[in-house]
Amino acid sequence: MKAARLTTCPAVKVAAVCLAMAASTAVFAGYNEYTKPLPVSDGVADVALTVNDTIITDKLSGDGIDALRFTRAGDIFSVKLRSAGGNTLPGGIIADGFLLKIQNPNVLGSGPVLLKNQWSGLYGDVWSELPAIDVANRVVFDTASSYAAGEDAKNLVLHNVGVTEANASKVVTLGREGTGKATVTLALDGDRNDAVGYFNLRGNLALTLDGGTLRAAATGGERNLFQKANDQATPSLAIENSPLTIDVAEGGTVGFGVSPTYAKTKKSLQFAEEYKPDNWSFEEGNTGWTFSNGGTYTRGAAFDANGTWGPKDGDKYAMVRNGAALTREIEIPADGMWCVVFDMGCRDGGYSLNIDTTVAIDAVSVLTIAKLTDASQAHGFETVRSEPHQLTAGKHDFKIELSSTGGYGSLNFDAIRFERYEESVPGHSIVKTGTGTLSLKDGDLPSDGANVSVMVGGGTVFVTDAALKGNSFSVGGGAALSFSGVTAVGTEVSVASGGTVVLGALGENIVNNGGFEKPEVADYGFKWAGECDWTLEPAAEPRPAIQHNGGTLTKSADQTPYGSQSLFLRTGTSASQTVYAPASGDYVLSFWQAPRNYASSNELALKVVIDGVEVIENEGQSVRYEPYRTSKAIQLAQGAHTVKIECLAGGEAGSGIFVDDVSLAAVMPLNDFSKASLSLKPGATLRVDGAVNKKTAIGTVVVDGVAVRGGADALRAAGVIVEGSGRIQCGKPFGLSLVLR
Repeated sequence: MKAARLTTCPAVKVAAVCLAMAASTAVFAGYNEYTKPLPVSDGVADVALTVNDTIITDKLSGDGIDALRFTRAGDIFSVKLRSAGGNTLPGGIIADGFLLKIQNPNVLGSGPVLLKNQWSGLYGDVWSELPAIDVANRVVFDTASSYAAGEDAKNLVLHNVGVTEANASKVVTLGREGTGKATVTLALDGDRNDAVGYFNLRGNLALTLDGGTLRAAATGGERNLFQKANDQATPSLAIENSPLTIDVAEGGTVGFGVSPTYAKTKKSLQFAEEYKPDNWSFEEGNTGWTFSNGGTYTRGAAFDANGTWGPKDGDKYAMVRNGAALTREIEIPADGMWCVVFDMGCRDGGYSLNIDTTVAIDAVSVLTIAKLTDASQAHGFETVRSEPHQLTAGKHDFKIELSSTGGYGSLNFDAIRFERYEESVPGHSIVKTGTGTLSLKDGDLPSDGANVSVMVGGGTVFVTDAALKGNSFSVGGGAALSFSGVTAVGTEVSVASGGTVVLGALGENIVNNGGFEKPEVADYGFKWAGECDWTLEPAAEPRPAIQHNGGTLTKSADQTPYGSQSLFLRTGTSASQTVYAPASGDYVLSFWQAPRNYASSNELALKVVIDGVEVIENEGQSVRYEPYRTSKAIQLAQGAHTVKIECLAGGEAGSGIFVDDVSLAAVMPLNDFSKASLSLKPGATLRVDGAVNKKTAIGTVVVDGVAVRGGADALRAAGVIVEGSGRIQCGKPFGLSLVLR
């Protein structure tokens, strides 16, 4: 290949002057051909290449250059960046329909990497000598076709991933086409708060989530964070580190799409408690201890080198001669894995050499300390700890025994105590934030006791059709957790005051435009009947309308629970719609209602009729919007049904009712929580959706630390808010046992 040099003007910042110069300092060097000189406009240097996979080897420098831009030109669409020295581009690199193959992340500069227009991509080049190409730059995807991938087995690590505003609701592609395995680690640990869109996993891709926050764009409806591209191999998704925070904005519902695996974690021992026998540090002399040859001494004696090697705890310690033993009775407070811990020191000179030390409990050795063989190895008090050994609660014989070497050899002991350790498996955690919804389905949470916890800090987490084992859930105030068709074994759920847990959740709303957000109404205005999925009657005065918050109709009752528009019904008017039940079964109707703050609006009653049968009627006395729902499940057959909302006669002229967020949804399958536990704080809400003749049983229910047995009334008496049409059984039912003699 023919080498070439690019030139620019490092001392002059005005682009026009720079372009007029014939030659100056080298900007970067590489192989193949370039268009020269290097054009600079508004700090952006454009590089035009004549050969694909041009190799750029040197550091980019040049006064007046903030960013480097590669633009597709005909069949030229790729470049290899190799510079080990990196570059000083504060504006980063722009790939305008171009493929960047990098062997060292330093070549990208300190600014963002913008993958702009169709086919722009970022590759971790296979020829890199790095085990992984860790890109700390902010990688921004401008189009759904832009992508990032590792090359073959080369891992590509992305930090601070984002999308441009125009792409916030589109799909970002991770992976590559063709054979081989592209590996991408998405390290979501940046400080940027904007959403990252969704990820289309292309090809044989292994994607790892390395903790941090995944902020999903809100698009309305349900979208998957990760999904397999059409006609591609099934990718794998792994969660390596915790916590993984998923933030979903209002109006969005997201799921994983590709069920993740969780990195295997090794069992470990965690400190649980400490036991110190009486006179554990010999400050009370020999009390409680028996010396076959030795005794207690005070700091400054010859046995601690006249104070040079004094004890770390207090001023006294035990000196034990070679061939002798130190014994006592100990009383272990609890069953478990216990370690013996003590401080051990030497006498200076050669007095502590060639003495083996054995520590035993109930005549069973738990620790052996090899002899010192050289005077230079002698030392002051150092902490020694045995391996954990299973001990039962109660009294045991404890012994420290020294081997015999003849002469006056000895060793020192102090601060003898015992530590209990508990076996623990470090788990993974998913943290849900934002006001939107995270949907977790079968396979998203392991059923093998992998100790994955889910913390709901905002919005809703919806768990459906899953078998759970050993998982835990916690719900904060203002957040909600819903279970549907879930079997839970050893699962723990805790709900704070203001939080909500739903058992037997509802399915998809079959009402169209239940929030009355279309047609769009101008701010503070209203519209008569139109394309709104509802039939509004009558068409003459007084007539119903779709209204927008803040107008003369709403006044104080202007905060609609869904969106910014609602239905406005006046006396004798109605809104109706034909809905389609996807399957026969139980359904629940719910909506929000508020009277107009005018005349006698609060005297108006509202009635809902389905297929000519009244299912709910209320008077709606509140000034603000309040929720209403059917007290019993509604039996619907598969097929079409008519829902009609009527404002009954009454009230003065100008009276009206606002209706919003109308929902008719199927009651989902019941859950099996008979082997799970639920802990609630007073002020928490438990909602049980289901037919009145079906009951959900929970193995253990605790309210504010006190066990509750019974049903909804027992929970209400303990301060829990109970809602829904289903029934619940807390703990084992009360019963009467008869013994016949």
